[in-house]
Amino acid sequence: MSSASSRKAGKGELMLNEAIRDLEAGCFNKATGGFYFAVRWFAERLLFRLGAPVPRRDDKLANAIENVGAIEPAEILRTLYDLRLKADYSDLEVTSSEVIHAKKTSTQSHKRT
Repeated sequence: MSSASSRKAGKGELMLNEAIRDLEAGCFNKATGGFYFAVRWFAERLLFRLGAPVPRRDDKLANAIENVGAIEPAEILRTLYDLRLKADYSDLEVTSSEVIHAKKTSTQSHKRT
């Protein structure tokens, strides 16, 4: 694997680890976005490895992942996207239980993709 490929393969791990550090620092809204983008990265890498098109739109990406048989990661991606919308656009704040759930599902999704 080239060094550029190694960096790309490690970027999802980096995003996941940064999100965990944000969670530990109490930055729940920031961590939520980090978990979402880490899972999105893993999903895009899966499609790329399978030679499938990688859509840019969030809803299309979840559908594409589901279409290659990764049903649970697709649901996780949808759930994290909804939580990210809450973190980024709602007057409501992400709760500690929500972000802990996001961490758990992000880790599960990474293991499945």
